[in-house]
Amino acid sequence: GADDIISMTYDGKGDVLMNLGKIDRSSRPLDNNTLNPPNLPNLDLPCSVTIRGSELAQAFRAARQVGDLVTLSIDQEKFTIHVSGPNDSVTVVYGHDELQGITCESPAKSQYSLTYLVPLGKVFSSIESVTIAFGENFPLAMDFTFSDGSGSVKYFLAPRVEQEGY
Repeated sequence: GADDIISMTYDGKGDVLMNLGKIDRSSRPLDNNTLNPPNLPNLDLPCSVTIRGSELAQAFRAARQVGDLVTLSIDQEKFTIHVSGPNDSVTVVYGHDELQGITCESPAKSQYSLTYLVPLGKVFSSIESVTIAFGENFPLAMDFTFSDGSGSVKYFLAPRVEQEGY
């Protein structure tokens, strides 16, 4: 029940022993020595923008109300998030002065699934800065830190590429 006490002990052999009333559980935590680091692609993405996490989260939530695919576009002066649905659309434009940073030599546009981006919005709400990098039909790379820099995330998402003639 709500007043039950959970007891946790470390056995010195690598297991954590937990007890809740009549329930005993033994669990082996992850061992960093046995984990293989992921192979991160070395992508040279031509455009990037740095934006407040809360603003990005709000834009993704608004976009999700309209459709499943979001189009991100960027040029030297602005970053745009756009979604078209069957009956309506959402467009959010951030000008150069509203962003923490923007780098783009030539305009680019690419489309991504909101299914994978919207859940990140919950995380972004408390993140100071998110750097987004992409290019014309390139994968999306998102970088951010959390807990005052104690941890960092690099997230990749493949673009949704529409083929002509289908």
